[in-house]
Amino acid sequence: MELEVKRHIQIIGQDFDQGIFPNILDGGVLIPGARPIAPVLGKERGHYGQQSRQTEPPRTTGTSAASAASAASAASGAPGTSGSAAQVACTTADLEDEIDTLKRAYPGTQSYHQAYGVWLQIPCAVLHGLGYRAKFLVALNTSLRQVSAWGFWEAGDVSVRWIGDRHTNYGDGSICAFDGRDGTWQFGGSLITLADLYAMWAFRHLHLHVRGHWPGPQSAERRLERVYEFQPNEQCGCDTPSGTYENCCMAKDTAAELMPGPLELSAMRSNIRYALERQNRRPPAVIAELVSEANGMQVFPEFTPNLVDWVTGNWI
Repeated sequence: MELEVKRHIQIIGQDFDQGIFPNILDGGVLIPGARPIAPVLGKERGHYGQQSRQTEPPRTTGTSAASAASAASAASGAPGTSGSAAQVACTTADLEDEIDTLKRAYPGTQSYHQAYGVWLQIPCAVLHGLGYRAKFLVALNTSLRQVSAWGFWEAGDVSVRWIGDRHTNYGDGSICAFDGRDGTWQFGGSLITLADLYAMWAFRHLHLHVRGHWPGPQSAERRLERVYEFQPNEQCGCDTPSGTYENCCMAKDTAAELMPGPLELSAMRSNIRYALERQNRRPPAVIAELVSEANGMQVFPEFTPNLVDWVTGNWI
């Protein structure tokens, strides 16, 4: 990896930690944003004249795909099931303009329409000069107004690998780029905004790999998840975070796991579920196969209008 790329990873990561969020160019290229900066070197210099989009800060979250339907849908970026029956029905035709706009902002995006939804494959550069790119496979279920997405690194035509498990749903490894309960994105909203959120999620995985910690705000209700996955210098993921994990919940989380009290049975059961679900925290085989296909002849699974099938993953 070139030094200039590493420098941009460091700068944007530091910005995330300070609550400064990047601008995103067409193609899903992140550049520092929201404040004046000195001109950058080389290829980056000319890009500040291009179209960029400022996206609201996401608070990434991890949840269980087998949990309550409203929580699962919220963590995936959908509005939740409570009250969803009162929402206006959405059809694939309703998404046509949004998909066309997305294809202009993310060149190379492909769409595959079905009776109850649309599959999208979205290429994302993440950073100039990175040497490889991200690809998001997105399932938009228009009948249920639900979205699931999976992220992969792609190098050339044959090398594809899952981006990773941080802030993904347990059970199927789908992306948790934000908490839908915060109103960051709702079904029927801008698909460019959704893709931008996925682009920032991919960058934060890249930062985790290169710099050793997840930058910016995040959410994790399960104590065991914080114990196993959070680094001390990351922002805490509790409901009322105050600074880094080390300075917020790390000590009491660790102590509670070592010596659980008599009123911790519910938490212990949740931790057992977490441990079991974590073993299956990977994309389903059919998803990995779809992303790795380079000949454009993918056969996408049909969507189901049944909520139970969608939440449990039986639709794939």
